[in-house]
Amino acid sequence: MNQPAQNDPILSVRDLTVEFRIAGKWTPVVTGVSLDVASGETLAIVGESGSGKSVTSMSLMRLLPPRQSRVSSGSIDFAGTDLLAMKRRDLNSVRGAGISMIFQEPMTSLNPAFTVGEQIAEVVRRHKKVGRREALGTAIRTMEAVGIPQAARRARAYPHEFSGGMRQRIMIAMAVCCEPRLLIADEPTTALDVTIQAQILDLLRELQHETGMGMIFVTHDLGVVAEVADRVVVMYAGNIVEQASVHDLYADAAHPYTHGLLKSMPTGARTAREGIYSIPGAPPRPVEFPVGCRFAPRCSFATAACSAPAELIEVGVEHVARCLRHGEIDLRIEPSRPEGALHV
Repeated sequence: MNQPAQNDPILSVRDLTVEFRIAGKWTPVVTGVSLDVASGETLAIVGESGSGKSVTSMSLMRLLPPRQSRVSSGSIDFAGTDLLAMKRRDLNSVRGAGISMIFQEPMTSLNPAFTVGEQIAEVVRRHKKVGRREALGTAIRTMEAVGIPQAARRARAYPHEFSGGMRQRIMIAMAVCCEPRLLIADEPTTALDVTIQAQILDLLRELQHETGMGMIFVTHDLGVVAEVADRVVVMYAGNIVEQASVHDLYADAAHPYTHGLLKSMPTGARTAREGIYSIPGAPPRPVEFPVGCRFAPRCSFATAACSAPAELIEVGVEHVARCLRHGEIDLRIEPSRPEGALHV
């Protein structure tokens, strides 16, 4: 695991609220998100599908479709620049060179009509004033850096000629070829087998160590988080419900949802009779977000008091959680539905 960086954040997000147009009405899908990332640091964003992880990461680069989405409030400061105040045509100077992104599925992100070398070189030429030959040379060197053998020859190949793991390496090469200060990795190992996943994680750590870039790692896999992260943001239904160092989160989770995620991790200690734990119910859709605690309908600790809005409260050193009952409950003891519980 990396050691947390001891410098000012290169990315600072405050009270970010993102809305989607749903059935003709602007509906919040991410609400009040605040986070920081420093150079050399890895911040993991964790949660189930629909928690708002990818929406948050896409909004940082303003990649969400403008007619169907909008940032209704908040700020995104990158290296002293307010990204929300920038005109869209000016954002291209930041995307790729300042902040870069690895998307979930490389086959849908790579153009099948062009060689991988051409696609990486195009990124280089867009951000650096170099000719085609020099850009292609940079592309080949970057391919070598991410562990693609015979890079000069493979640069002339098309995406379909690569395996899934190699395509993901191509995506990483495309993301880091201009040496960004911040890399956003949106579930980059989801579709890969365990062996290839470990290789990709090792590669990202090595690149980060060499370049000092900050990284946001978006995932639903807490096992991966333990391998790569310095700090963790846990999201549920568009809210941050807990934020802590990776050590504090695993040692002393403060929110029932985080505890449920940790409990659902497969471990060798569980017997076949016990099976794998799963959090009951499903996350709400944005149009159905509860007024109070958004996790309350699925929470075995919830009472009628949880129908009131919950704010992030400090529960430790640089450790916050969004739970009204923190301090009253013992997450190690799973209760039956208590008297006065919030029924759904």
